[in-house]
Amino acid sequence: MERAVVASRAGDLPEVVRHEDTGLLVPPGELAPLTAAVLRLLNDDDLRRRLGQAGRRLVLDAYSREHMLKATEEVYARVLAGAPGGGA
Repeated sequence: MERAVVASRAGDLPEVVRHEDTGLLVPPGELAPLTAAVLRLLNDDDLRRRLGQAGRRLVLDAYSREHMLKATEEVYARVLAGAPGGGA
């Protein structure tokens, strides 16, 4: 959707929301940094646009249906071939 995001540095979120690249990350449970990040995006059109566009590119490149199918096929191929790390 090309929308800049603010997310917590918790769980797997930092994999997708890369600070200053695809969004802004803040410490979990801290209101002041969250407020500052939201205000920063509200006041900076260029940053909002850049982060939103980068986030969309990341999702299309790394999480598209085609990418996920290819990655799954590669795992199956390694398992069937008995490759190390393939789980066989």
